[in-house]
Amino acid sequence: MYGLAGYGRTLMKHPNWVLCYGGDIPDRAFPAGISEDGEAVLVGRFIIEDALTPGKVKASQGKCYVPFGGDEKDSEEYEILVETDDASFDWLPNSGGNVPVGAVIGGYKADGNKIYIGRTYHEGKIIVGKVNVEQGCLYIADSGAEHRYDDYEILVCKTIDL
Repeated sequence: MYGLAGYGRTLMKHPNWVLCYGGDIPDRAFPAGISEDGEAVLVGRFIIEDALTPGKVKASQGKCYVPFGGDEKDSEEYEILVETDDASFDWLPNSGGNVPVGAVIGGYKADGNKIYIGRTYHEGKIIVGKVNVEQGCLYIADSGAEHRYDDYEILVCKTIDL
């Protein structure tokens, strides 16, 4: 078997996404962290202008928020990432748009290019967003705006197909 720092065992099914509405949260929803008020921040995504875009979900707000076109966009209909028995996740330090082995594809741009899932601390909060490989950064959405980070963490699956 081959591996990278404990990542890359064998056989992974694709990450599982569950369609949600409002504040619905599925069992085994993957927590990206804890917000400043102690609530879980989850990994979510929805389609906007032909782009499946990852972002953050807080159940109390009943929406998924994503960075898009310089703004923060939201939707009450979204998908949430869940862990399964054969797909568990972790965060690795990253920068420059690098894509490590096992990086989780969170969506795609309108042109079909892949979007990966990243997170960072922003004003005391953990914010999930999209890793833009071509621009070498993470974009997050907060307080109505899109924010860029060059250093961030990227989501990886601990078990992958080799």
